[in-house]
Amino acid sequence: MSEEDGTRNVEFGSRLARTETALRDSNARYKGIFENTRDGVAVYEAVDSGEDFIFVEFNPAGERIEHVHREDVIGRRVSEVFPGVKEFGLFEVFQRVWRTGTAERHPVSSYKDGRISGWRENFVYRLPAGEIVAMYSDETQRRRAEEALRENEQKYRVLVENAGEVILVAQDGQIMFVNRRISDVTGYLPEELIGKPFSDYIHPDDRDAVAERHINQLKGEAVPGVNPFRVITREGAVRWAESNIVLIDWEGKPATLNFITDITDRKRGEEARDKLQSQLHQAQRMESIGILAGGVAHDFNNLLTTIIGNAQLALVDLPKDDPLREDMEEIRKAGERGAMLTRQLLIFSRREPQQTELLDLNEVVQDMDKLLRRLVRESIELRMIQAKGLWKIRADVGQMEQVIMNLAVNARDVMLGGGTLTIETANVELDTAFFHAHDVAGEPGSYVMLAVTDTGPGMDKAIRERIFDPFFTTKERGAGTGLGLSTVYGIVKQGSGYIWPYSQPGMGTTMKIYLPRAEDVPRRVLKEETADTKAGGEVVLVAEDNPPLRELAQRTLAKAGYQVLTAGDGEEALRVSERFKGEIHLLLTDVVMPRMGGQELAERIRTLRPGIRVLYMSGFPDRELSHLDAMESDANFLQKPFTPQSLWLKVRETMNSE
Repeated sequence: MSEEDGTRNVEFGSRLARTETALRDSNARYKGIFENTRDGVAVYEAVDSGEDFIFVEFNPAGERIEHVHREDVIGRRVSEVFPGVKEFGLFEVFQRVWRTGTAERHPVSSYKDGRISGWRENFVYRLPAGEIVAMYSDETQRRRAEEALRENEQKYRVLVENAGEVILVAQDGQIMFVNRRISDVTGYLPEELIGKPFSDYIHPDDRDAVAERHINQLKGEAVPGVNPFRVITREGAVRWAESNIVLIDWEGKPATLNFITDITDRKRGEEARDKLQSQLHQAQRMESIGILAGGVAHDFNNLLTTIIGNAQLALVDLPKDDPLREDMEEIRKAGERGAMLTRQLLIFSRREPQQTELLDLNEVVQDMDKLLRRLVRESIELRMIQAKGLWKIRADVGQMEQVIMNLAVNARDVMLGGGTLTIETANVELDTAFFHAHDVAGEPGSYVMLAVTDTGPGMDKAIRERIFDPFFTTKERGAGTGLGLSTVYGIVKQGSGYIWPYSQPGMGTTMKIYLPRAEDVPRRVLKEETADTKAGGEVVLVAEDNPPLRELAQRTLAKAGYQVLTAGDGEEALRVSERFKGEIHLLLTDVVMPRMGGQELAERIRTLRPGIRVLYMSGFPDRELSHLDAMESDANFLQKPFTPQSLWLKVRETMNSE
C-alpha cells in the first residue's frame, strides 16, 4: 500500500468515525426529543396496502395521553388497539397521507373506545421510508375549559338578559353593552343603543349630574351608592331610574358597569303619598278653620240678630220723616251685610242649611245672563256654552247662583285688560281612573259639569294650592274678603260635588265643578210661610242665655201681641214654668245653653205641660243639630240671625202646627 493510499484510509476512517459520532448524537437528540416532548408521537407502518397500520414506535407522552404501555401496542394494528378510531376520520387521514405524501392537520376530535375519551389535535406526515408519523396534543383540558367557559358565558347571558334591572356598560360616554331589559324601560332595542351617547336618553335636567358621576367613577373618586335620574323613552315619556355603578375594564380600557333599576312606580307612589299627605294637611287645616268659622258665626249671629232686630223694631216706631230713620236704615243694612258674611262662613264650613230642589243648571245660568253681562266690563266677552239635554242636579238655587257669581267675579277681576269669560255646562261620566288621576276617593257615575274659564294670567302651583283657603286673596288690600272661592268650595262639597282648578301661568284658568246627577223626582214642596203674624195673647216662654238677644225676642213678641216670659237658661226656664199658673203655649229656646240645653229643657217641660209647642233657635244650623230627636221638622227651627218678621212668622207657624 502506498503512502498515499494509507493517508486516504486514515482520512476515510476519521470521516466515518465523525459520521458515526454525529449519527449517535443525532439519534440521541431524536430520542431525547421523542421521549421528552409533551406531545404524543406515534410511528406507524402501513399493512394490507394501507388498509390498516401497525404501531412501530410510541413515545412516553403518547403512553400518558392514551393511557397505554408502549410494549402493549408495538407491532399491533391501530384498529385493534383503538377500535373506535375509524369513526372520527383520523384513519382516512392516515391513508391519504400514506398515499400522497402530503401532510395533514386533523381537526380537534373526541372519541371513546371504552378506556379513554377526550379531544386530540393531530398532525400527520409521511417519512421518506414510508412510515406514517402522527404528532398529537391532548386538547381535553383546553376543550373542557372552553366548554366550561361557553357554558358559563351562556349562563351569564341568560342571567344578564333576564335580569330584573338594566345592565349597561358605558365607556367614553357611549353605550358599549346593554341587556334587553332596556326595552321594557325605554322602548329601544339594545342594538339601537350600542355606540350611542348615553346622555341622549337622559332627561336634560339630569344629564350633567349623571355625566359627572360617570366621570368621577372613572377617576376612582367616591360617588353616592345610588343615583336617581330621569330617562326619556322612545315615545318621549319620562320615567324614573336609579343606578349603582362599578368600575370595570372593558376591552383594555376603563368603563363603568351600571345596574339601573326602574323606580317609576315607586316615585309615583311617593309623589302620590306626598300629595295625599299635603291634601290631608290642607283638609285638616280647612276643617279647623271651618270649625272656627262655625263657632265665630254662631256668636256673630247672636250679635247680628240683636242689631238687625232692634233696628227693624226702631224703624217700625219711627215716623217716615224722622231724621233718625236714615241712620237706622244704614244700621239695618250693615247688619244684613254682616249676616251675608256669616252665611259665607257657614257655607265654607259646610254648616249652612240648604233648601235643595231639582234644578236645571242651564236655566240657572240663563236666568243670570243679564246680571252677568252687567257685571263684566265691556272689554270682556261673555260666552255661554250650554249642553242640550242637561241632566238635573239637586241643589239650593240661591247657592248655585252664588257659585256662578263668585266664579264670574273672580274671572272678571283677573282680566284687567279684557278677555273672554266662558261659562259651560256638560253631562259627564266620571270613572275610577278620573278620580285616581286627581288623587281623591270619588264615587264613579254621572255628573253635571259647570266650567268657568277666563283668559287671564293664570296661576302657579303655589297659588292653586291655596285658592280655597278662607281669607286668602291675591287682590289688593280692601278689594276682596278672600271668601269667594272658599264659599264656592263649601257649597260644592256640601252638595257632594268636586271642584278642581286647571291653570298655568300665562294660560288662563278653568274652574271645573262636578255635581252628582239627580233622579228626576221633584222634591217635596215645603209649605209657604204664612203671612198671618197676629197673636191672640198666647203665652211664650223665651229661654236664651244671651241677654241682648233675650230682650230683643221679648220686645219683638210683645209688639206682636204675645205675653212673654223670659229665662237665662234651661234651669231658670223650668222654675219660671213651675211658678206660672196659666197655660204656656210655646217654648222658644236656644239649643246650646249653659247648665241645661234646649233639648233637655223641652223634654222636661213637656212632662209638666204636655200640650206645649217648642221652637228651637240657634246660631248653629239645624243640620248640625239633626241628632236631636226634636230636630226632625223644618217647622220648629229658627236660624239666627233672624228678623222680627221671620220670628213672628216662625212663631205663628209653630203655634198653628198640628
